[in-house]
Amino acid sequence: MCDTADLTGCAMEHYRVYEEALLALGAHGFAHNRSMLDDMFCAQFNHPETRAVARDKTCPACRRKKCGGLDHKCYGRAMMKPGVEFDVLPWHQRHDHHAPSCGSNEDFKSEWQRKTRLRRYLLQSGEVPPPHVKVNTTAKYIEAVMSVLQPDGGEFKLTKELQLKAARAKISNVNWNNVYIHAFAAPPDDWNIVYSPAFNCIFVVWEKYSQQLSHYMIVAADADGVARTKYIGLAFDEIYESITGTLYTPLTLSAMNPLHYRL
Repeated sequence: MCDTADLTGCAMEHYRVYEEALLALGAHGFAHNRSMLDDMFCAQFNHPETRAVARDKTCPACRRKKCGGLDHKCYGRAMMKPGVEFDVLPWHQRHDHHAPSCGSNEDFKSEWQRKTRLRRYLLQSGEVPPPHVKVNTTAKYIEAVMSVLQPDGGEFKLTKELQLKAARAKISNVNWNNVYIHAFAAPPDDWNIVYSPAFNCIFVVWEKYSQQLSHYMIVAADADGVARTKYIGLAFDEIYESITGTLYTPLTLSAMNPLHYRL
C-alpha cells in the first residue's frame, strides 16, 4: 500500500499498478493507446475518496484541460477523435407469459448480462463500420432518418402521435453540416468475426454549436445479428413507444407487439 499522505508517490504507485493491469489487456488495444489508458486511469480514480490522487500532476491525463464552455475547437477535436473503444455491460431481461415450452400455469423469465465491446465509428471522416452495419455511410444514415417525415413514419413506427410529431419537427430542421454523427457498433475480433446478437448499431447525433443531443437512432437485430428494425429518439431517458416491427424470435408472436425503449 502506498502512503496516502504522500500524494505524489501515491498517485505514481496507483498509476504504475493500473498501467500494468491494462497493458496486460493488450489484445483489446490498450497497449497501443496511451491516451485511452490515461483517461481510464483518471476516470477510475476521480471519485471523492481518491480525487486528490486523480488530480495529482503525475497523472498525464489529469493535466489536460477539459473543454470549457462553448470551446468549439476543443469540442470538435473530442467529438471526431478516432479509435474510441469501450466495454458496456447491458442488462437483458425477458418475461414471456406464453412461452411455447411452458405449461398453462407457468411463464418464462430470464435475466443476464453480457460484456460487449463497442467502437465509435466516424462516418463523416470516411471510417467504414463492420459489415453487419448496413447503414454504413453518412448519406445512408440521413436517408434512413429522414424517412420519419413520410406520411406513415417511414422506417419508424412510433405509436404516440406527440412523439412522432416531435421527431418529424426535429429531423426536418437538422442542418446536416452542423452535426456530429457517431455510430456505435461491435468491432470485429482478431479473426474478423463480429458477435452482436439483438444489437446492430446505435447512431447518436450531436449539434456542433449548442453541444446538445440532436437525436439518436437504434438499429435492432435478430438473434443472428441481422439488422431488422429502426427506432428514433430525441432525448436521453425518455421512454418511447413503438411496435416491434419484426418477429425477432418465435416468442415474439406478432410484429405488432408494443415495444418500449430509451437511451
